[in-house]
Amino acid sequence: GSYDGIEKRLMEDFDIPYYGIATGKFRRYFDPKNFSDPFRVIKGVREARKYLKEKQPDVVFSKGGFVSVPVVRAANTLGIPCIIHESDMTPGLANKLCIPVAKKVCCNFPETLQQLPANKETADFGVNNCFVSASRDAMNAEVVNLKNAAETRINNIGEEHQKVEGYNAILQQINPEYAEKQRQEAEICNLKQQVAQMATSNANLEKMLGQVLAKLEGDPKQQKTK
Repeated sequence: GSYDGIEKRLMEDFDIPYYGIATGKFRRYFDPKNFSDPFRVIKGVREARKYLKEKQPDVVFSKGGFVSVPVVRAANTLGIPCIIHESDMTPGLANKLCIPVAKKVCCNFPETLQQLPANKETADFGVNNCFVSASRDAMNAEVVNLKNAAETRINNIGEEHQKVEGYNAILQQINPEYAEKQRQEAEICNLKQQVAQMATSNANLEKMLGQVLAKLEGDPKQQKTK
């Protein structure tokens, strides 16, 4: 992290070793610091190289931010693989500078893949799935294959049901305990259905009685008869 950034105070609270380096922001607007910050980044690369040589990590993980650029670039010069996580739909400037030298890029949105180099190793984390591939084209082929396999299973669902019934019949013949368990489960299922039907019948009967009573109460002839 930076020499005196907020991340330093956060790490100190958890007693985690912290190493500060020189950093510079990448501004898209005119600022006098735009002339000095590139030199701070170069200094940060040298300092990061020093720490990386001392610690010799197996991998560098980056979440982006201007502080990450010197570290990722330094790691690349030392042959240390870097993994970048881009949590936004559009990569920020810092990650854009780091992605070319990253070993793998992780992202949350399919739209992000369109903005990455086609030959870059990618990992797409969806809501229910995680796909890791050597390139965008490889990931596309992987997902297409998974989709086709799922569609095949859906189309064969009737055949699979028949197989399950056949397997059940065989197990019931060769395994008395399994057969007894299946019989009990069938009885329980049947009882549940009967209870549900009785509840429906009672509800319908109550509804009919209510309609009859409402009709009698609203019929003047019935009231005179009373």
